[in-house]
Amino acid sequence: MSTFEDKRPITPLWIISLFVSFTEVVIGYSIPKTSGIVQYIFVFFVVIFPTAVAVAFFIILWKRNYLFYPPSEYGETDVMQFVKAMNNGMLLENQTKPQSESYIALFLIKGEVEIDDYKTNKILTYFSKHWESFLIINCRYDPVRVINEQLNELKIKIADEIGFNENDFELKYAGKDFDLSNIKYSYGEKRDVNYFYKFFFVSFISINSNSRLLSLEFKINEQLFRWMTISEMKGHDITLQRNSDVLRALQVRFDKLIKIPLSFDEKLCNRQTETNS
Repeated sequence: MSTFEDKRPITPLWIISLFVSFTEVVIGYSIPKTSGIVQYIFVFFVVIFPTAVAVAFFIILWKRNYLFYPPSEYGETDVMQFVKAMNNGMLLENQTKPQSESYIALFLIKGEVEIDDYKTNKILTYFSKHWESFLIINCRYDPVRVINEQLNELKIKIADEIGFNENDFELKYAGKDFDLSNIKYSYGEKRDVNYFYKFFFVSFISINSNSRLLSLEFKINEQLFRWMTISEMKGHDITLQRNSDVLRALQVRFDKLIKIPLSFDEKLCNRQTETNS
């Protein structure tokens, strides 16, 4: 016995077919009751209208076929994943570009920053005007070579970023427990890219007591740097949108992250002050 629940939902395809059929019936009924130029216009419309609808239908079917089906038609398939796959050309039959890979080294500079007489652990970030978001200090690494063999080269790169001598700090690979790989859309390449991240801990050996690192926010060569918690980074909409994978990974690893020593502390600053005096 058929019930209301057995009936299939009305889809966009049903609406289109009913609209075209209704229009054709009304116009077809009206043609014999007209004459002259009006009749010619109706006849022309009856011929052109279904042809135009058919052309538009096939264009949408080719470009955005998912628009013809309600979510219930997808069954167990995730609608958003299907739409994203169609839009980005990820289906095998439409895939024209090979997936590229990017290898990124992320430097965790951890500091205890005082805000309103309250000290909290934060990570040093910089604001990228190009990406309009806050990023952890980073550079590319060579996936072929052993990581420990690249430490000196990476130190030079990060020293250039924050304006320090590479002899002022030590760099340590966080280990495979912190490694992260993820496929996400690259706004630069206009396609999905497989990102491989490796995290590194930064520990300062020497730091000037007047260093800009002791400020919550500072600039080096017009580049804005800011100490931020993971929650603060997630609170910045564009940062969350473009780096949710990294922030999620840090959140999952947060218990391990808060146990790592600070990149510098007050004792180091005090020792540096005594040396300068």
